[in-house]
This record gives sequence, structure tokens and C-alpha cells, in this order.
Amino acid sequence: MINDITAHFYKKLYIDNSVISGKGLFTSERIQKGERILSFGGILALQSDRGNPHFIPSTYAGLTENIIICESTESEKDYSDYINHSCEPNIGMEDCLTIIAINDIAIGEELLCDYSFWEADEKWVLKQPCNCGKNKCRKRITGMDWKRISPNDPSFNYYSPFLQRKIVINSLLEVR
Repeated sequence: MINDITAHFYKKLYIDNSVISGKGLFTSERIQKGERILSFGGILALQSDRGNPHFIPSTYAGLTENIIICESTESEKDYSDYINHSCEPNIGMEDCLTIIAINDIAIGEELLCDYSFWEADEKWVLKQPCNCGKNKCRKRITGMDWKRISPNDPSFNYYSPFLQRKIVINSLLEVR
């Protein structure tokens, strides 16, 4: 395990009550499409360590087939821990760690990401049904949701590079 990846926050953010789920992450400044918002920090670990009681389960993000980034139970919560899921998100992945705006985001708006942008564990299921209230809401969010995306989907560019590769391979296999 490597403990030295530090989270970075590029925008003024705050935690507040969310209509989607408990507390959420909000912005106190206008963010334009494509701007960096934050970069995940934490511990690099093996995918096989995913159930380790020393890691916070809600902080896992797949970086490769075998490597994840997560936070230790000994670490303090940071802004990234308050990103709620939405089936119609306003933030996505720029690379394997960096979150960017998918569209312009107004002051006071909650920052919402589709967890399928970084979640690839086929056994993972969001504990409660999605409550985003969007027209395209999937209700049940799983680590298999990336399989519904093709490289031509408008959201493809906001998936982590690891999942983009899996999506391309999956689409090639479907063509056969």
C-alpha cells in the first residue's frame, strides 16, 4: 500500500444538506465546463483488499483491473467523500483521479457524479436505490453499469481511463 497520494481541491467547495442523500458537496463559485474541481487522494491498494476493514467502503475507485484508490478508516473525511450519485451528473473524470465539470455549474449547485464513471467492481451495488429524480434514473446502481455505455455515448469521455478501455473492449466483443 502507498499512503502518499494527497487530495487536491481546485475550487471553493462546501458541505451542505442534499435532497438526494444526506450531506452533499456544493460549490461556492461558478464552475465552467471542463474546469478541474478536485483530485482524489488516499491509499493505493489491491482490488483483493477491497473488503479490508481498515478502508472506508464508500471511497473505492478502480484505477486498473487490480489497483484501487481508497481512504483509510484513520483518515479524516474530505470533500470527495460527499459526492452524491446522479444518473444525470454535472461532474465526471478527467483522468484516473481528477474530477471536472461536465457542464457549467452555478454557485450553490450540488456536485453530482455518476458512480459508474469510476466503479468497476462487478459485485458492488449502491446500498439504497438512486434518489436523483432524473428522467433517466436507473434506480439500481451497480459496478456493472459501465457495460451499458458505448464509446459513442456522450458520457464516455467522463469515465476513468481504466473504464474507457473496458468499454472499448466490451464494444469490440459485442460486434463479433
